[in-house]
Amino acid sequence: MRLVAWLAVFSMLLPLPGRAQNHNYSEAFQKALYFYEAQISGAVGTNNRCEFRADSAMRDGSDVGRDLTGGWYDAGDGVVWTINDAFGASLVAWSVVKYRDVYIGTAQYEIVMDRLREITDYFYKIVQTNGSGQIERIYCGKGALAHNPPLDPAPTNDRTIACPHEVIDTPVGGVPQSYRPSYWVDATTGGADVAGMLAAALAASSVAFREYGDTNRAEFTLNLARRVFHWGDTNRNATLNTRRVTNGVPVTISSYPTRSTNYWSRLIYGAAWLHRAELAAGTPGYTAQWVDKAEQLYNEPAYGSKNRGWAHFMVAQPFNGAYAMMAADTGRQPFVSEANSYANYWLYTRANETGLSTDITNTPAGFVCRGDGGWNINYLVDQAPPLLDWADSPYNTNTLQKTNLNLLFTGTYSNKCLVRQIDYILGDNPYSMSYLQGYAKPGYSWVSNLHYRTTWFRYGGLGTPMSDQPLWNTYVTYGLLAPGPDPTDYYPATRPLTNGTTIKYQEPIVYSGGILTVLARNIRLGGTNVGSVLSTFPPWIERGADYQTRHFFVEAYSQLSGTRLQCFVNNRASLPPREINTLGFRYYFTPDGVPGTNVSCSAVGINLLAGESVSVAGPFQVGSGTNWYFEIKLNNAYIVPGENNAYRRQVQLTFSQSSGSFSLANDHSGKTITTSQARIPNIPVYDTSGGTWKWLGGFEPGAGYIQWRRAHFNNVLERASNVVLIAERVGGTNGAVSATLITSNGTATNGVDFLAPTGSAAILNWAAGESGEKTISIPLVQDDYDERREFFMATLDQFTGGAQAGVVTTARVSIEDDDFGKIPVPPVITQQPQSQTVVVGENATFSVTATGSAPLFYQWRFYGTNLPGATGPVLTLSNVLPAQAGPYSVVVSNAVGSVTSSN
Repeated sequence: MRLVAWLAVFSMLLPLPGRAQNHNYSEAFQKALYFYEAQISGAVGTNNRCEFRADSAMRDGSDVGRDLTGGWYDAGDGVVWTINDAFGASLVAWSVVKYRDVYIGTAQYEIVMDRLREITDYFYKIVQTNGSGQIERIYCGKGALAHNPPLDPAPTNDRTIACPHEVIDTPVGGVPQSYRPSYWVDATTGGADVAGMLAAALAASSVAFREYGDTNRAEFTLNLARRVFHWGDTNRNATLNTRRVTNGVPVTISSYPTRSTNYWSRLIYGAAWLHRAELAAGTPGYTAQWVDKAEQLYNEPAYGSKNRGWAHFMVAQPFNGAYAMMAADTGRQPFVSEANSYANYWLYTRANETGLSTDITNTPAGFVCRGDGGWNINYLVDQAPPLLDWADSPYNTNTLQKTNLNLLFTGTYSNKCLVRQIDYILGDNPYSMSYLQGYAKPGYSWVSNLHYRTTWFRYGGLGTPMSDQPLWNTYVTYGLLAPGPDPTDYYPATRPLTNGTTIKYQEPIVYSGGILTVLARNIRLGGTNVGSVLSTFPPWIERGADYQTRHFFVEAYSQLSGTRLQCFVNNRASLPPREINTLGFRYYFTPDGVPGTNVSCSAVGINLLAGESVSVAGPFQVGSGTNWYFEIKLNNAYIVPGENNAYRRQVQLTFSQSSGSFSLANDHSGKTITTSQARIPNIPVYDTSGGTWKWLGGFEPGAGYIQWRRAHFNNVLERASNVVLIAERVGGTNGAVSATLITSNGTATNGVDFLAPTGSAAILNWAAGESGEKTISIPLVQDDYDERREFFMATLDQFTGGAQAGVVTTARVSIEDDDFGKIPVPPVITQQPQSQTVVVGENATFSVTATGSAPLFYQWRFYGTNLPGATGPVLTLSNVLPAQAGPYSVVVSNAVGSVTSSN
């Protein structure tokens, strides 16, 4: 048992409410935010927690000679569209600007700021300037949309191609699975619609960065928003044309998706956020110039989106949201009139209004919908940010309307609703099914048949379906929001696949971020439905007992009395999918009556693609034992999860020996091979890059490898009692083996932030014949310092029993701080060591004497129990330790003075 004591200013543990709950809005909020980690395109950062995602589309921009990697994938597709990303980013930024307290209180603040940093990093890339610093292009999308030669000659479509994002642009056989052209707008096409939406996202993000305290990034982002807006206002567009490179030559493409000739509405939305950003920045001389600009745009004769209260706030029509923002901030006419019309439409039946194309109705179970089937959840929740801003505005003098707007999103609005709308979305509906994947209260289910490439059984990296794979989402992607139901409460809950009819019910979209505002509003209001976030999230995906032979494996069957094998090397990896062109495998054999060196093997590739070849090396002896092996390597063969046999290659092996007959019967790799094709677990597969054969799947005739399950464990809050690391024994099961955990400090310190296991508690053991995962728990220390995210390193070492070091033996362990805005970490005192330790025995007394010139408040904690403290500059503290088995360690951190003990 250890006694840990350290300096602190005060202690206030964050409560974990235990009251009865209907829905846990905090948990739903936490999961809804996680969705954006699964949507990432380009490089996946070290703080990304999505286990089935890795770097993807890393060649984006190569067609135009720029790095255009990054962004968020749109919906479940492989395209990245600037307008959709920008609208989605503006909603995320809006929620954190309006509900910063909720993000802090739920320990999601650092996480949401990560998301805004990663998306704005992409936005910075897509604005191309010339040598004079003037904007000359804004990239508005990436990814092939159709086979439409001669201008769009791509043979495949990034919206439908059946492969994971991670390998979407891999050149299989020298030909990319999908071409990913970069599309842009410039002065020849105009691009006010793109620029207006991008300016809004940048300006909104700048406010969030400024409130976070990152002034430099806030200023840079705001300045770019201004420049982008002015470029768009100067280069207005009368068409939907874009530009791209085809066969090395820039060409013009007509009718690009997500674009709109109604650029006024997007410029007005950009101006609305620029107004808020200038106020947040305290820009000298600024009063309301952006509001004046918005009103000028509104009054232009060609602008048609006026007095249309039945229209929505959405990616294609942001004007109502912009009107509500302007009305809320300034009280100006005509924005107040527009905001009232917009609000009233979402509150009241207006079937007799002239020009009304559809009326808002409610389903039989009480969900408010727009009446045309599908996308109804997105349409409703995305109204929340602007309508709630208008409800909160002092310029809104309609008390009844203000009350009803709040009830629409946070209560039961009696004029229209039979249930709380957010509760309907979270499961209080005829299906008892949450439309937010990964969240459901006990006894309920969540939606699992979404059109989502990343986790669909084929798109999730399993190539041609294995017979035992489900026909819906293989993994849980927390926070995916389904767009259903229709006006009758119908949702195709049991239909596993999507088509043109069901897509409007089943496609989660990146710009449905209004759900964050709805949940944050309900959390702020409190009550029985607030709940608490999960201190460990997300849970690691459970892997089946056969996972070592499920992702990389060889199928084989024998011919010619076992002297010829047809082998099929598979890459079905999905945790995460990966691009690889250096696969190899080993055939382990026991010589039959001849020395191992007298056995030979030839290898021939069957139906290999252009530029691919196969080579064989060996035989090599395993130590001084009876096992030998041949190494068969596929050269320049990109084998990737996907369709059309891209996921495997065939190799024919022929064995011979100097005398006698070659037999499979005694071979480690061959003893289970028959004349029927099957997976052969004992033919292991490797990554041969760099000349080192690194295990990927299957079993060797040895003790195997020990490694961490991943290189970054980052799914715990500081308030969690411990962090659980997962190690695995893979590739062999001979004998008992072990490995020892060794930690090293990063920004997190052993004894202060975590308690590293020692002795037998730090050893992981596997018995003979045992493989798979073992866990080790590391206690965390809860404090009240604002330390932001911290990390330490965990290394597996001191392998025994013949086990070898695996691919990942050092992992980064992150601790998500949950004390933002509380006590700053005290300055380090350098006159004496920061911590001192003495060992005392049972029933001992200890005393601490600290001296210094600064008045300090000292607190001691014994396994969470606060012991007496006093203020300095001189402190003497004594306490009798409990009569339990010693010895004890007394640790004093950040103290000037000495530690003494007596017993």
